[in-house]
Amino acid sequence: MKTLPGRYWRLWAAAGISNAGDGVFVIALPLLASRITDQPSSIALIATFFTIPWLLFAVPVGVLIDRSDRRRILVTADLCRGALVGGLALIAAFADVQLWMLWVLAFGLGLGEVFFDNGSQAILSSVVDEDQLERANGLLYTSEIAGSTFVGMPIGSALFGFAVWLPFGLDAASFVVAALIAASLHGSFRPASRS
Repeated sequence: MKTLPGRYWRLWAAAGISNAGDGVFVIALPLLASRITDQPSSIALIATFFTIPWLLFAVPVGVLIDRSDRRRILVTADLCRGALVGGLALIAAFADVQLWMLWVLAFGLGLGEVFFDNGSQAILSSVVDEDQLERANGLLYTSEIAGSTFVGMPIGSALFGFAVWLPFGLDAASFVVAALIAASLHGSFRPASRS
């Protein structure tokens, strides 16, 4: 069995870190919302706003990814998510967070996830040989699930207990680190031109 190349492991690390960030805010946003309101429907809207971009934008984003530099999409998606969550961390540290801010943030982060997750899958065939795709895809998917569920969620809930802004600050940093790792991928990640 051929060893997976170094740039694959950079992609794997970027995806794992980015998805750990997803796990942090998936748990921290509802915790913060429950401090703002005791309305279950208002808190539940966070999950709705986070997942609705998959329903509305998965296909158009896929079309865009098929026509664009996939590395640039990964970097841009995570830098945008880092900026969004970093802004919330600052607001949570120094001012009152409003519920509508969490809804907007959840939608923005969900849209960024659509771009990043689809982009990381699409870039895979440019990073590994065809006979390595099955193994590489399995490991990539494992890092996404493990990062989100088993790493991000416990860290997010623990940090929320120390300071409300802390999980969001760490989340912003995780997205920036993932973007920097994705930016370090060498090679051409533009789709082949169609004749």
